[in-house]
Amino acid sequence: MANLSIDQAAGLRRLHAAPQRGLCTVLSADADADKAALMHKLAASMRRRGSAVTLLDARGSATSGQPSLADVVAGRATLESATVTGAGDIKYLVLGEVSAPAATEALLRQFADRGARVLVDAALDSKGCLPLPLLSEGEIVVQLSGSPDSIKQAYAMLKALQVLRISGSLSILVTADDPTRAQKIHANLFQAASRYLALSVKSIIAPQGVRHV
Repeated sequence: MANLSIDQAAGLRRLHAAPQRGLCTVLSADADADKAALMHKLAASMRRRGSAVTLLDARGSATSGQPSLADVVAGRATLESATVTGAGDIKYLVLGEVSAPAATEALLRQFADRGARVLVDAALDSKGCLPLPLLSEGEIVVQLSGSPDSIKQAYAMLKALQVLRISGSLSILVTADDPTRAQKIHANLFQAASRYLALSVKSIIAPQGVRHV
């Protein structure tokens, strides 16, 4: 458990340290509504610590006539028209239906090159793949609340990530309210990821970090 505590502290510092750049993809084993709130909290926390943050919705569709990033790549819209700036100067984009993966990835790399922290709200598809191959190269966070269903879903996600052979760092975020239960879940998933899936989980983020972002 000593190593686990060190990993939690290091992971929390790394996720929220400022300034940061690059891609951070969040996969959730819980309800969409709960995840939406979490994504906004993480984005706001990173912005307060000095990072320029772009929150990219890679699961939904643009609404109210707002163009998507796919529209920008296809030449149907400008990046300015597809970007919504919200409270705290957080920028919001919707990925949309990707038809040109290479061009879309090139555009996302430009965000990182300009020093932006791109926080991606994503989900694995029916084949266990990420929306874009580029996301496997950045930081990936698997979040779960600690319910029995979320634990099963989180483990399934870890197995899918093993198959994808991700090259970026992998973190596990447990948002359970009970610290004792959260620690137990942390330990079990950490052991399963390393022992049975041969995944290198570089950090496990303490649940306290979510309540105080």
